Amino acid sequence: MPALERFSNPAYLETLLSDLDEPLTHNLDLIYGEYRFHFKKDLLSKNQAYIQKLLNPVKGLQAYYAGIHDNQITLQLGNRQPLPIEILSVSSPKHAFQPSQRVILPSKPQKQFVDYQSVQFKLPDGFEASKSMRADLKVHYKLLGHSRVKQEAIYPWPYLETDIMNTDLMRTASNIEPFDFLLIEEANQKIYLKSGDWTLEQSLMIPKGYRVIANGGVTLNLTQAAKIISYSPLEWIGTQEQPIVIQSTDGTGQGIVILKTEHPSIFKQVQFKNLSHPAQGGWALTGALTFYEAPVVFNHCQFQGNRSEDALNIIRSQFTINHTLFERSFSDALDADFAEGEIHNSAFVNSGNDAIDVSGSRITLKQIFINQAGDKGLSVGEHSQINATQLQIKKAHVAVASKDESRLKYQRH
Repeated sequence: MPALERFSNPAYLETLLSDLDEPLTHNLDLIYGEYRFHFKKDLLSKNQAYIQKLLNPVKGLQAYYAGIHDNQITLQLGNRQPLPIEILSVSSPKHAFQPSQRVILPSKPQKQFVDYQSVQFKLPDGFEASKSMRADLKVHYKLLGHSRVKQEAIYPWPYLETDIMNTDLMRTASNIEPFDFLLIEEANQKIYLKSGDWTLEQSLMIPKGYRVIANGGVTLNLTQAAKIISYSPLEWIGTQEQPIVIQSTDGTGQGIVILKTEHPSIFKQVQFKNLSHPAQGGWALTGALTFYEAPVVFNHCQFQGNRSEDALNIIRSQFTINHTLFERSFSDALDADFAEGEIHNSAFVNSGNDAIDVSGSRITLKQIFINQAGDKGLSVGEHSQINATQLQIKKAHVAVASKDESRLKYQRH
């Protein structure tokens, strides 16, 4: 690491080439007389710039506040770049806290999601924590072996709002038996939604190990703050003549959450209308539909009038969206966080905030129409890689925004 620091200093290359100018010129003349070779000084400069960029990431670390217990503060820390990181301390305006032991975050491999680790820092005796303190916390770190210490602000909430897998709601036992619209085949590990118009007045928790199947002609009305949470994939296949409709006529229905499924959920000819985001106690998710480590495929679906921060939130999951309409989204239509997928032949109309918002993701866009986005048509951040073809954006406050060393490649045709 010290050698890389030295080599990447612009003065080092300038001094080196100046000191070697006479012998370098002489030797190059000899080589040019015998071989077809051309020495490119700019290649050295490009390599030096690459090393500089590697050693000085815009944001090398992501940090979340997880809580204080037993006189220790716990952070969730994730390394976002390809070199290991050493965590040095956490500071507030008047105090500094050391980790309980030396902490090295391993490098993030290419094409993999950020891996978050819980790290404890000992608080000094008599320290009094407050909620307002969280917003002022900073974590200090350096690339392993590097001399430069960097700092990063800490988000004053846990990763994914709360630990999504440990909330009281997520520990609730499954309750698939009492619902009249469900047909359960234990022998085949399948759950069927019966055709017809049904009302869900309490939250439905589906355990792991099933396939949840629905065909055309199902309408499910979520009322009285009901939500669906499933650890099993959903296979809901409607038709153009008989779509599947998931809606909330009283405006209280809290949508669908799919968690940690091995096999993909598949939606075809499904309409999601007037849904809100799941919330209970002191936590809330952002999506009317949320997929967390759960692959998903949408074909010929519609998201209409959903009243949540994100109509669709895909987190750490692979996905495909084809021929799908997002219309009248209260805020963002699609939010993809650390996800990988494709969106083809789809439209985003009248989004209250961003039409498409991606962070830490790799996504291919083709034949996308965006009209009337309250903020950005396409927002790309946190080292995302986006390939877009035939992207049409109208009436957006900002058509496209790319930040945090993200890469956006666009082709008209």
